[in-house]
Amino acid sequence: MRPLPFAAAVLLTLAAGAATAQTAPPPLEERTCGYKPGSGKLELITVRQAYTAGGGYDGPRKVLRDGKALTAAQAGYTHAKGRAWHTENRPITLNGKTYVKPNPAEQWAQIVGSPSDLTVIGEYDGVALLKPEPDSYYEQRFGKGTIFVLYGLLNCDVEPYVPRP
Repeated sequence: MRPLPFAAAVLLTLAAGAATAQTAPPPLEERTCGYKPGSGKLELITVRQAYTAGGGYDGPRKVLRDGKALTAAQAGYTHAKGRAWHTENRPITLNGKTYVKPNPAEQWAQIVGSPSDLTVIGEYDGVALLKPEPDSYYEQRFGKGTIFVLYGLLNCDVEPYVPRP
């Protein structure tokens, strides 16, 4: 057997080292809120997010169901993120009443307690509309009459909408 030329040996060594030096961290799993249109309730679901080549957990979140990682749509869950009415800050309606974002620059208010602090009171475009419990943190921070839209699959994020004056 003939020895490899020096350049080929260096390339093989570098390639072998690169393959073993970069081990991605395990996927991040967390519990968050999910909503299926017509269900009338929030449920706690598990989502997984892979570590990406860019060096962070910034890939799409996948819903874990029966050992499979599915998109929110594949799993039947809806949220406002990416919907035109939401990204364009359009008003929404519930029971004939119009609601608007109080400050479009303030993108969301994370649910810090339990999903049970908010009750599903309707839907807009299949997305859950939520009302805070009386005297809750959400009612105190955003005022009575404020409703919330389930924003996405991260930490049960919601965004406030206030009655249009």
